Parts: sequence; structure tokens; C-alpha cells
Amino acid sequence: MYRIMPEVVLSKIAWSFKLGALLFLVLPGSPAAASEPDAALFYERQVVAEFPALFEALQEELKQARFRVVFKADIGGNLARHAESRGEPYENSGYSQVRTLMLCNPWYARRLLDVAPKLMVSCPLNVSLLYRKDRGTVLYRRLAPTAAGSAAEDLLWEMDQTVITAIDEAVAQAGGRGS
Repeated sequence: MYRIMPEVVLSKIAWSFKLGALLFLVLPGSPAAASEPDAALFYERQVVAEFPALFEALQEELKQARFRVVFKADIGGNLARHAESRGEPYENSGYSQVRTLMLCNPWYARRLLDVAPKLMVSCPLNVSLLYRKDRGTVLYRRLAPTAAGSAAEDLLWEMDQTVITAIDEAVAQAGGRGS
């Protein structure tokens, strides 16, 4: 009888999240493929702060909001390793750090599963941090617009507000001047 190792399962889950995130970013018709994403779909905070302080504050505030970080993707590190193996420049945008936190709150997940199981595709949630020089950009893709008119709309709006509040608190905690 075969026994499934938790490490293997987590590795496969992490790989599928990475692939899903990549497809979301590059497929035509995706919000990222458009010239200017719809502000209603994304929450963005610009902040002047040191990367380590902002990254740690973001993780801490999400933890305080009862979201578990289930995976930390070092997208910038992956891009740099890929560039080294191909002998190409890392990237031309000037970002020194690109990280994504994948989050889950079991209480919200259970409620979402009860109300609208198909919307579980929204889990885990993603918060990305792009960092260039002394300026960070925190990005969050709002969930409520995907559930407009459904039984889960209010729940996803509440989840969005909880994550956005955590982002705002992290910016304040990092001592940054944000917009």
C-alpha cells in the first residue's frame, strides 16, 4: 500500500499554484495582460520602506488577521536563477525583490465552502510585494468582484477588507510613507 508523504503533497500544491499564477499573468484576456488593470479588481499600496521591514510587517499583520501563509514564492529569486541558466538578464524593470504570499484563513475557507463551493478556486489568496530601490508596491487581487450577485459576495467582500486592513497596518508598522 502506498503512503502519501505530506512533503510530496505540499510540493505538488506549491507547483500548481506557481503554474496557476504564471498562467494568470501571461494569458491573453487576463487582467495582467490588459494595458491598465481595473482598479476595482486590484488593491495597490505604494510605500517607501526597507524591504525586510515591509515583508516581515506584512507577514505579521496577516497572521494577526488570522491568515496563515501557506506558501512564500520568491518569484524574483526564481527569475534570477532562470536567467543565470540561460545567460540572459534577470529583468529590465529594476525590481530587486518580487515575492508573493499565498494565504488561507480556515474559518473563511469553511464558510466559503458552505456557501459557494465553486469559489474555492479563489483559495489561497495572494498578496504580492514588488520592491525597487527604496519603494515597495503591495498588490492584492480582490475576490468580491468575482462573486457579484452570488451568495458568497458579502463573505468575499469581508475577506477583501480584512486583507486590505492588514496591508494598510503593515505599511504603517514598517514605518513607510505610503500612498
